[in-house]
Amino acid sequence: MANRNKTDQKIKYLVERTGKPDFVLEVPASWKITFGYVNPSGSKDAYRTHDGHCVRVWEGEKLRAVFSDCRGLRDLSIPFATKIVQTESKAEWNKDSLGNFDGHESIKVIEEWSDPEF
Repeated sequence: MANRNKTDQKIKYLVERTGKPDFVLEVPASWKITFGYVNPSGSKDAYRTHDGHCVRVWEGEKLRAVFSDCRGLRDLSIPFATKIVQTESKAEWNKDSLGNFDGHESIKVIEEWSDPEF
């Protein structure tokens, strides 16, 4: 089965969108996916806010689909993990009979790696 024809293979992409639900797109491996501005000469504000980016789906020279308001694209066969950092802090203060305060503080930083759902 390792010699499957490229037209039989499918690739799944995660498309992250701005203000709309993310979705998974599955296309034949022979198709081309591009990510970029809808209009390359778009406004400077679009660059900072990720507005104006789109995903284009091509079958050879034929444009099959365009998805707007996209902020990211990833082939789901590429594994990755997300670093999660959690900080816990605790402070204790005691007051003596003269009104003086004495205390101590502890801070603990927990770092771990997590495989995302996609």
